[in-house]
Amino acid sequence: MWSRIKDILSRRVATRARRHRVRRQSAEDRLSAAERDLARGRRDRAARQALELAAEHPRDLARMNRIGDLLMRADQIKPGLALFERVGRAYADDGFWAKAIAIYKKILRHDPWRSDIQAQLAFLYQRSGLPTGGIG
Repeated sequence: MWSRIKDILSRRVATRARRHRVRRQSAEDRLSAAERDLARGRRDRAARQALELAAEHPRDLARMNRIGDLLMRADQIKPGLALFERVGRAYADDGFWAKAIAIYKKILRHDPWRSDIQAQLAFLYQRSGLPTGGIG
């Protein structure tokens, strides 16, 4: 009899624990939450969440690009530019020259006097065979 009662109680406790288990948010959900925070005017919170995501997923270049955009919209210019530079370098190293060119152009849009980025962009245009787009 007591073993039956213990069995029923243990099942109830296990069921309750499953019901109240906290669901871990995916990285995409957290990035969407950071974008919502930014839209609501919570720039510091959005930037903090974005930087945490960037630290957790350093090789996900598409997500890093989105995080960089979010940081730029949150007026976190220096971290955003550093993130874009890292993403552009990774694209260039992997041979995705068109994507690297697009990222470097983003950097130059916000900081047009970066001669190192201009030189890298010129090298990528030459390497890829694309028209220079007015550079040079």
